[in-house]
Amino acid sequence: RLTHISGILFAMFVWLANNSNPPTGQTGAPFDSGNCNGCHDGNSYTGTVEVTGMPATVAPSTVYPLTITLTPSGGSPVKGGFQLVAVDGNNTNSGNLTNSNAQSGTEFFNGREYLEHRGGKTFGGNPISWSFTWTSPASAAGNTIKFYFIGNFCNGNGGSSGDIAYAFSETYPFAGGVPVTAV
Repeated sequence: RLTHISGILFAMFVWLANNSNPPTGQTGAPFDSGNCNGCHDGNSYTGTVEVTGMPATVAPSTVYPLTITLTPSGGSPVKGGFQLVAVDGNNTNSGNLTNSNAQSGTEFFNGREYLEHRGGKTFGGNPISWSFTWTSPASAAGNTIKFYFIGNFCNGNGGSSGDIAYAFSETYPFAGGVPVTAV
């Protein structure tokens, strides 16, 4: 009986820890150790994850206000979360991610900076989003910037079964020139 109670307490601790601060390095990028589906699996929710605010071409040393949005399109997920990383053409950390409020935070893992949720958000039948800023680097290997990001669509049962995550990536050309501040 004590073992059963200990197992329940351990599972609750793991869920609470991941809800407020998920394991880093789970975007599905080729250099990551996996993705959120390593733990969150077993559902067929559908949806999209999108980063908005990026220009067609990235300027050096420029601050970009960005938003990551999870939009469910099938099923009825209850909560959602995300993780994101920005790299250059050599998969080296690129730029600086800054959270806009306590709903997200940054962590370094294997030399790369990740931005991730700090407590999942409730869908309530609508998309959910987090705002943040990204400051582009002064230069970028391969003259490219690539964002890897993943969104987790969860059933809200306090465990990791019955959830699903979708990983995406976007590549942007990097151009030299005079730094500007995006508006």
